[in-house]
Amino acid sequence: MVRAWHSDLGSTTGPTAQAQSYRLLRTILNQAMRDGEIPSNPCQIVGAGSTQTAERPVPTLAQVHQLADLVPARYEALVLVAAYGGLRFGELTALTRADVILREDKLPVLRVRKSMSRLNGKWLVGSPKSDAGMRNVALPTFLGPILTEHLETQVRAGDAALVFATRSGRPLHNGNWTSTFKRAKTQIGLDDCHFHDLRHAAATAAVQSGATLKDTMARLGHASPRATMIYQHTAPDRDEGIAHALDVVAREAQQGKAIPLNKEGGSQPGSEVSAG
Repeated sequence: MVRAWHSDLGSTTGPTAQAQSYRLLRTILNQAMRDGEIPSNPCQIVGAGSTQTAERPVPTLAQVHQLADLVPARYEALVLVAAYGGLRFGELTALTRADVILREDKLPVLRVRKSMSRLNGKWLVGSPKSDAGMRNVALPTFLGPILTEHLETQVRAGDAALVFATRSGRPLHNGNWTSTFKRAKTQIGLDDCHFHDLRHAAATAAVQSGATLKDTMARLGHASPRATMIYQHTAPDRDEGIAHALDVVAREAQQGKAIPLNKEGGSQPGSEVSAG
């Protein structure tokens, strides 16, 4: 019976929804079994609760800057913030002036506390996808002047004004934005790239800059490592970059800069600490 249900489900939903539904049913029936309601759990289909996520065509940061140059000027900052901050589309479009913290000689920071969505023709502002989505996201220094100019030239006055909106200040509709983004990406041969892939680019860039899994989870607003792993990708030349970094480590070790360890695993008194 479970096999028939699972098979029918696959004909009406995608693989991710199918796997999620199967996991939910399996969890419910596991509890029923523990409560003595059923003798065993009939959810025994091997691999039914897992999905294989296809590798996304993640744009490079160089391509991101090309895209930013090709979209209308009012959306240049949107593309760059998406690719370097990793915010979801609904989080980006819900940002207001009050959520942008710009201080001299400080990294620009975005306060992510809301998410914008459209339901039955009405705009709704709610909380981010999960509690982990309530976060502050620091951006690279170069985005400070770009955001400053954007706020001065493209955003209406008042703390409640939307940072990324239409020319009239209305919420940015995903459908209209998709058309704008499509025109830009087609010009540089990124036909298979979606705007959400900029979030993937942000995650990959964060990891390659040295962020740990926990760091990346916090930055993307993920509650589970599994979700974050889906967003992490490797660049084609990343292995060579790792090898070059290991060359530096090896040279420092050969020059006696590495920290000698004692038998308990700690550094020996008086040992030289690596500057790297």
